[in-house]
Amino acid sequence: MNSETIEKIEKVQLKIGGMQCSFCTKTINQALSRIKGVKKVDISLAHEEALVQFDPSLVLPIKLKDTLRSLGFKIRDPNKIRSFEEEDKELGYERNRLFIVAIATLISLGFMIFMWLGFRYYWFRWVMLSLALFTMFVPGWYIKKMAYASLRRFILNQHVLLEFAAFGGLIGGSYGFFLQPWPMADFFAICVFVTSYHILSGYVSLLVRTRSSQAIKKL
Repeated sequence: MNSETIEKIEKVQLKIGGMQCSFCTKTINQALSRIKGVKKVDISLAHEEALVQFDPSLVLPIKLKDTLRSLGFKIRDPNKIRSFEEEDKELGYERNRLFIVAIATLISLGFMIFMWLGFRYYWFRWVMLSLALFTMFVPGWYIKKMAYASLRRFILNQHVLLEFAAFGGLIGGSYGFFLQPWPMADFFAICVFVTSYHILSGYVSLLVRTRSSQAIKKL
């Protein structure tokens, strides 16, 4: 009986792109462990890999990969070593996204300071609303997709928690958009700041892993 059970257990190594921190490893572990047929999940954040033991009669590797893709992660070929150019290209893409939200953050901060000093014009509210919506739903859209995929599986990770804060700011700002007095600018700024922080943390994590990986390859 035991020998038959052991024979049914297979292993698959998954190279995963997009992991940022321990929250991501926990999300992946929870999502894969809940799939019927998965016996054990081991994840390495440093190597961006997952080793999954599963029963092939109950689940196939394609199901595991589709689950990870639905969470917003990328599946890479574990046998292929990424070139420096590929890694730098991904890093550059994230750097550009960070640059965009950094500009939005500085503009939001500037308008907040003006309003704190008593300079209040009717069109300020439209600028703050636009900045909040732009930051959340353009450079920050991928965060929404990852948060939704986690929340529908009842997984509370950093994406979900930070989106709660961002949408809280959007709701508070929208209330102040129509009813005054209310610190409308402060609430809209929360949307921008939280999203910018989220993107910054992801970029820093990617930067550290990329430079560490490249340094090891050069040895």
